[in-house]
Amino acid sequence: MRRSSIALASAAAVATVGLIAAPLVQATEVTPRMSSSALQKCGFTVQPNLDFWSGGSAAMAPTGKIPAGKNVVIQGRAADGVANGTRLELVRFNPAGKGCHGSFQRIGSGIVTTVKGGQYYLNFQLDRQGTFGYAIQGVSGGATYEVEFRITTT
Repeated sequence: MRRSSIALASAAAVATVGLIAAPLVQATEVTPRMSSSALQKCGFTVQPNLDFWSGGSAAMAPTGKIPAGKNVVIQGRAADGVANGTRLELVRFNPAGKGCHGSFQRIGSGIVTTVKGGQYYLNFQLDRQGTFGYAIQGVSGGATYEVEFRITTT
């Protein structure tokens, strides 16, 4: 993905105090939107993008267009380097300016899971309608790991 390394570096720095995604935007703020094609170019694909999840896997159902309030499940094997007990959080991409620059926004009070036995499982619902980029993000051993994907909520 082509996002600024500054956003990822700040995520790692903030994660050391217990947060996963940073900088975080208040949940009440409206997230700017990008088109599906722009999100695609930034690595937010309909099927989970594992570019920053080396050695891991991700299966998501359903994908693409999903009615608001419908359960979405994403699960798989943790990336190489992601230790058991690592906290993973679902975050929404908050674009800033042109290109793939931006930050991640915590969703509500947080949608989280923990890596257990080298596996993760996250079952969640989205109610904000529109097309957005999302990531499951975690910090382990000082490195930031993420599975990125795009969902259109109708």
